[in-house]
Amino acid sequence: MNKKGRTYLSENNIVSECDKMDSSESYKLVEKYKKMDYEHSGRSQISWDTSAEALKRAANLLLIAYKQYMTTAAPLLITVEGGPGWEESNDSRLIPIYYMLMGLAVENYVKGIIMVNHPDYLTEDRLTKIDKHETYDLLNEHGITDFKEYDDILHQLAEYVTSKGRYPITKKLEEHRIVNEPIDPDRLDNLLTKLYKRSKIERRLKAIRNAGDNITFKGFMDTQQEIIAFINPDVSMKDIRDQYPKYSKVLIFHVLGNYAEDIGDKKVKRHLLTIAERWNLGYENDKLGHGYVHKTVPRH
Repeated sequence: MNKKGRTYLSENNIVSECDKMDSSESYKLVEKYKKMDYEHSGRSQISWDTSAEALKRAANLLLIAYKQYMTTAAPLLITVEGGPGWEESNDSRLIPIYYMLMGLAVENYVKGIIMVNHPDYLTEDRLTKIDKHETYDLLNEHGITDFKEYDDILHQLAEYVTSKGRYPITKKLEEHRIVNEPIDPDRLDNLLTKLYKRSKIERRLKAIRNAGDNITFKGFMDTQQEIIAFINPDVSMKDIRDQYPKYSKVLIFHVLGNYAEDIGDKKVKRHLLTIAERWNLGYENDKLGHGYVHKTVPRH
């Protein structure tokens, strides 16, 4: 246990503690730690994001294997079961599994975004209200409309997660398809990128709310639009605060940080982040300088 009273869980720690106890005490300790880990992981957005990133990584490795096989092997070559090239030939059938993993990555991002705003969905013994794979429903049910343009992809991915990426047939004949519609890989990548960005904004919103400012996602984006429209190279951080006394310092800090993440020029991005960090430490008179490039704020 650290100075703040938080317990760091690890398998070694638990085993070490259990070795010092009788069986009944050991069982109670394991159950205690299991409950703590369950609640922490379920309510931690970073846990959901980490799962999403690992699933996406795994999916991309399968995609690489699929592309490599399709470009180096003869796709119509017939291989004998158990013979040379038999295992490698299965790489030609990795696309449904790729879609399934990408669908699970999307699902983790979506559920993490929802859970950061609804930690009560995790009760003492189960996850409620988001315990399904249809992410298009989850988004609509929670008023998250930023991803409506991807509804077709979300529907397709849900099918791969529930069936097509796992089994040779669907549960019902009417749902079975001989030929499946391919998913545009560029749109799929864009969807994952936007979900990741929305997830990071939700983390910022949580920090802002913890500081006492109960702001919505729309309010955050509107504030960003307003502040970015005001600033120019000659503006200092003090000027921004004087112009917008109604906005808290923590809100302005996160608005600038979020905006900087969308700037393509790495030097400009780093410059703006440095100015914001220095301001957070008390240096109010730094001007944005000529390294700053005014751009239209992207909508998410």
